[in-house]
Amino acid sequence: MNFISHRTAAAPVAATASLSLMLMASPVPTALAEGEVFDSGHVDAFYVTAPDGELTLSLKEDITGSGVVHPGNDVTLKVTEEAWNDATERIDGIGTPTYYLPQTQDSSLLWPGWDTQPAQSAGYKDVDLEFVEVTGPGDIFVFETAGFGDIQPVTVEGALDLVSGDVINQAYPAHRHVNWAFTDPGIYTMTVQAVSNGDASNQVTYTWDVGDGEMAPQDSSETEHEPDRAEDGAGHGEDAALSDASPNPQSSSASGGESRSSSGSSQGMASGPAPAASAKGTHKPKETKDSANRKERTNRKEHKDRKAARTGTTSPSAENVETVAASGYYDSGQNLLPWGIGILGLGMLVLGLAVARLALARSRD
Repeated sequence: MNFISHRTAAAPVAATASLSLMLMASPVPTALAEGEVFDSGHVDAFYVTAPDGELTLSLKEDITGSGVVHPGNDVTLKVTEEAWNDATERIDGIGTPTYYLPQTQDSSLLWPGWDTQPAQSAGYKDVDLEFVEVTGPGDIFVFETAGFGDIQPVTVEGALDLVSGDVINQAYPAHRHVNWAFTDPGIYTMTVQAVSNGDASNQVTYTWDVGDGEMAPQDSSETEHEPDRAEDGAGHGEDAALSDASPNPQSSSASGGESRSSSGSSQGMASGPAPAASAKGTHKPKETKDSANRKERTNRKEHKDRKAARTGTTSPSAENVETVAASGYYDSGQNLLPWGIGILGLGMLVLGLAVARLALARSRD
């Protein structure tokens, strides 16, 4: 198994050792995919093409080269421990820290998305990504951060969490990136197929290896003697980090970075606010809250499967498609061309009026 990383040569060794310890410490029903492991860089996990007119799903990455295509079953997508982030704790529908991959690129993390543009040459423009089966030790969340930090679901079902039976509809050809969040360390799998014009592609099972558990909080029974954590003001850094995930062109920094004190400090990334002594000791430890969240997720996990609501003739209206396009996300740029031309034309009109006004003023003088 080849481990592909932009970090130092020691990083693959450390990651492999951490993974070995994790696999020995807890039973994992799903083994890692036999092949390369990507832990940082750009990946179009769901790469939809149509060679010889046949709808095909695979994976494309720009890590080992430019536009390198893999079957997808042979690749492991590694979400490193550095992705642990408190930013998602303030989001309604998530409410807990997670291993968080922002929709804007962070060079130290994996940047997964999808691309359906190549399939349009065969007439496949409105593509559904159907998640036939989703497994893992915790919950998976997928969502967009639009302008002004608005959180929007991307599944047809309108939920932030991603479960078996969910569908992501890509209503027009696009290269798109969104936010990904995983609640617990371990091995997750997604069996996905692309569907368009009544045709279904091959099914690909994607393997995600998330964290190693070093930064995620432990159960309250194991941390009852830990010092209490101050919660006042703890959300400001996390909110700023998530708002940076917005693809607003005015944002100059990648999301997720604000929540870590430094890229090389594990202690700074581990838990956000530093331990603080409490004179009264009246507030509830954060670890107990996290433990309760995990127990709640465990209790409702058996209800997490949904049946796909998609029909063969269902597609968003043109108005909805335009709204999604205007809301903002990483795209190949072809859909932004009309906007650019319009803005350029408006600028030229304003400039022309200003010149005419200046000439008129001079003629009067």
